[in-house]
Amino acid sequence: MKRLIKYSIFLYLVSMLQSCNIDKWDLDNKSNIQIPNYSLSLLNYDCSESFTTNVFSIDKNVFITAIETKGGSIKVIRLTQTLQGDNWTVQDNVLWDLNGEKLIGFEKLNNRYYLAFTYNGVPLISILDSSLNLVFTYNSIEEFVDTSYNNISSFDFKRLVVDPSDGIFLIGQLSSFSKNYSCVIKFNSTLTPLFVKTYFENDTIHAILPLDNDRFIVLNNNGSEMSLISDNITGNLYKKYDLTFNETFSSANLFQLNGQLYLTGTITSGTGKTIEITLENKSAFITDVENYNVLGLTSCISTRNSLLLSGVTRKENIYFGFLSEYKEKNYMWCNEFSSFNFVRSLAITESYDVGLFYLFLVEDGGRLLLHMISTDEEGATIENPYDLNCIQ
Repeated sequence: MKRLIKYSIFLYLVSMLQSCNIDKWDLDNKSNIQIPNYSLSLLNYDCSESFTTNVFSIDKNVFITAIETKGGSIKVIRLTQTLQGDNWTVQDNVLWDLNGEKLIGFEKLNNRYYLAFTYNGVPLISILDSSLNLVFTYNSIEEFVDTSYNNISSFDFKRLVVDPSDGIFLIGQLSSFSKNYSCVIKFNSTLTPLFVKTYFENDTIHAILPLDNDRFIVLNNNGSEMSLISDNITGNLYKKYDLTFNETFSSANLFQLNGQLYLTGTITSGTGKTIEITLENKSAFITDVENYNVLGLTSCISTRNSLLLSGVTRKENIYFGFLSEYKEKNYMWCNEFSSFNFVRSLAITESYDVGLFYLFLVEDGGRLLLHMISTDEEGATIENPYDLNCIQ
């Protein structure tokens, strides 16, 4: 009798497991409705190759991003995903359009959007309200910097970065008296300039991590020589930490996650890196390194206290879109997307309700197109379940 009871319990448990969708690598038909999943390109825009942008989830089916077109314009675009039958489609609408040569960054702080770009070689920052209406454009960066550093001839800004406490940073390089210096410029949320800092000759700031009490950490780069600089407005907390690499680190991002410092990006050999760093005295100790054969690694922090990663990987002259998640020295999952000639990863965001949303550039017939991938929280779609083998 006891054996019969045990056997009955076993059969019940087996039937329960079979009835549940315990294999998170696949999405069933119901999930197709609940979690948008697709890999699609927009045909309406010829994009340039080198702009920096971001993407923001507005509601369950709407995203906002900005692009730089090959024809020399900066566009803010609304992307609306719709389920038609069993397939998802995306409609695009241009909300804001202006002439410009270089999109430096697109960010959001509270209910406002910040757009940094150049026009006729002049760096500009525009504020857009929650309805994407223009509020204000600041066009006097050179005049502000000239009050501290005379004879500014040019800027080469690499990125716009939000300080969640209040304001934004522009980072990169400035030229003065025929010499180039790595630089950081800080603005408050209304675009009042607060300070400018220069560091080393012939160097460039590629990443910045805002901290509390007006402190920040920057990644300072000069060829294969890199350092982390911890600083504040007054400079009384200045410290420089040397990093030892033999190659240039590009597409870089700095994060603080669970009290730990992370540096992500791609070195010139085409290897994506996720590096865990501990700063002590004047030394930077690398306590963990994960490598990916990925070009142009893009990354962001998720609400699950992990790093979401995307880039482009190459196999036998075929370029794939690469997605992954990194947490506590482990890959949580990864996935590769084919059927398109992937060129660059642009941005990642978590969807408003559930799932992940990625922006890429893909090449099609000599054109660079904006490409969107929408997945579940493990980077999977119905047609493309994830596979941990792609990181080996």
